[in-house]
Amino acid sequence: MKTLYLLILFFNILSCNVMKKQEIEIIGTSENTKIGAVVISKENNEIYYLDGLKSWQENERGKLVTVTGLLSVTTTMPQEENNPIIQQIVGEKKTILKPKWKFGN
Repeated sequence: MKTLYLLILFFNILSCNVMKKQEIEIIGTSENTKIGAVVISKENNEIYYLDGLKSWQENERGKLVTVTGLLSVTTTMPQEENNPIIQQIVGEKKTILKPKWKFGN
């Protein structure tokens, strides 16, 4: 079982493509997901995950927020059909590294 887990992890790492990180500022709505806190962009409804922030406080959810930091875009390919089913984000995952935020505008 441990070998199978390591093989799945290895293939997931190989299927990821990370782009160069760049400074970004996103204005949007603060929300929580299963894998962490996000900002949903006011401009285009894209989801940006905030690195290191597990969730917004209850009184912070649904608020207008400006987040700055380094954008990291990771692309993950779908898992092979014969592999065990795992939860994962397929496609692009946009993460803001070293996020700093300010509520209101």
